[in-house]
Amino acid sequence: MPNTARRLLEKWSSAKISRLLSLRDSGAAVMEGAFDDIYYQSPSLATGGPAFAKWEKAAAANPKASDEILAMLVELKDLVKAAQLERDAEKVEKEARKAARATKAANVTSNGVQLHKMSPAAFESLSTMLAPVRAQYAERAEVLAQEFVARVKTKLADAGGDAKKAFPKPERYDQFDPYTAYRAFVTYPDNKVATITYATVAKFVARQRRNAQAEVDAYIIKLALKIGKAVVALTVRGDLWNGSTLNVTCADGVAQTWYTRCILNCSCLGKVFNQWPTRRE
Repeated sequence: MPNTARRLLEKWSSAKISRLLSLRDSGAAVMEGAFDDIYYQSPSLATGGPAFAKWEKAAAANPKASDEILAMLVELKDLVKAAQLERDAEKVEKEARKAARATKAANVTSNGVQLHKMSPAAFESLSTMLAPVRAQYAERAEVLAQEFVARVKTKLADAGGDAKKAFPKPERYDQFDPYTAYRAFVTYPDNKVATITYATVAKFVARQRRNAQAEVDAYIIKLALKIGKAVVALTVRGDLWNGSTLNVTCADGVAQTWYTRCILNCSCLGKVFNQWPTRRE
């Protein structure tokens, strides 16, 4: 029961409880039980129906107090209606808050960026102007993926199709294995000889293209958040995330230069990790 509805019932009962308890005949006992049903349950006209019927029965059983009992019943029904309206309002408010949270969650991209904090004009202009770079990164990723597949095929052929022989695990867990990705497109139909099919290679290459495009998309989102307004011209030099310089001219004529570098940082626990800060000149 909402606290507000409970307070309404308490306010009503404080004025009526003495009279309610004074009717100690059979009808009053029924009426008192009906009041308990209303008080300790969720107050609504639907759930209160049986209790209201008890009150009407109490009025019939008490001819002398019938008018008084029925008047109290009318007051209680009005009170229950008010409580129901207040509960409905609380429900509407709760649904509105839920919808607002859902809208806010929908404004978060796969990169974890809240779009409502981003200038749409900046994002759209950067996306359009960096579209050739996005396509270039995807093409380069496809070429590198095909070259990698060719190297894997060669090593497998030299090892007679034995993947464990061709790609032995590093002796130490922290050693870099340049061929770890071969597992993405190598299958073992007979559990012995490693096999590479066109379908698995195509899937691997497509994923590499998507990853490359996602790198550019993440760069666009980051710069759109930082620039904050429409861009009418830009030039970019270097690899986007590893030593790039972006020169932009905004719609209001302001020129900006942004540098993105890959650096090493160290956590408070001594763990070294990479970061890619973008700073304005």
